Amino acid sequence: MREWNLKAGDPLVLTLAADARLGPTDYCDDQIWELSLGAGEPPALAVQTTFGLRALSMRMFPRFGEDERMLSDPAEFAASPIVRSFSPNYLSVHCSPFPDIDAELEYWVPQSHAAAGRICLVNQRQRAAPGAPELGGPAQPRGGAAHGPGGDAHRPILIGQTSGLAPVVFLTGGPQAVGSPYPALNLEVELPPEGSRRFTWCHAALSDAEASFALARQTAARPWEAEIARIEMLNTAQVEVYTGDPDWDATFALSQKLAYTLFVGPTEQLPAPSIVLSAPAGPGILAAR
Repeated sequence: MREWNLKAGDPLVLTLAADARLGPTDYCDDQIWELSLGAGEPPALAVQTTFGLRALSMRMFPRFGEDERMLSDPAEFAASPIVRSFSPNYLSVHCSPFPDIDAELEYWVPQSHAAAGRICLVNQRQRAAPGAPELGGPAQPRGGAAHGPGGDAHRPILIGQTSGLAPVVFLTGGPQAVGSPYPALNLEVELPPEGSRRFTWCHAALSDAEASFALARQTAARPWEAEIARIEMLNTAQVEVYTGDPDWDATFALSQKLAYTLFVGPTEQLPAPSIVLSAPAGPGILAAR
């Protein structure tokens, strides 16, 4: 896949949805996400959805800790987020929350009811560095309960309820669930000199909390490298446009990305993938399919 260097202020359409070319989609419950490079409250590198207007908002974002300092606002990072690659259901972003501490973030929507991501922290220093990565999951439900700590000491999670859905957020690495200043899963780690640590998070939203948790764990266990390689091979076949103007190049590439989200997978009534007429109207809006 082509490597990009896109940042806040560039022409961006950072929606994420299940790709009908790679697996089935659920026309009636297709949860569409959107990545923000710094907007919202609090300002953050956040991926968000409304579950097709069944919640006012659901957003997840990382916070990065060093000593007593915790950062979530990209405007305060040592190096601002840059989008490196994108496809209809996958995005990768690079940033540096602290000097000589890099973060590689990946976002992946493998199916209509789940979203996942990986956070890789890279220590460029020649000494060990303490870290406290945290995944915040605040939600504004519609007729339900906001996200809060759940599970038990052996499987801390964030769990909520909104309009018939029971969203669950799961993070690998042995996190602790905290409730202040907002619901989050927190890790205390040490980065080895010139070394790295990687963590995987998953979100799933089905009608039952146990089913959501099971789907989140199944998604976390999927072979990421093979899955991403499959996405890259599929999207290598798309037309690459080079105009000499980076903004126009990005516009053409993002237009192709958006076009592929207009496919919905087979249903009982339509046995082959079909094209819909409306582009995404926002995160989680079913008009996209």
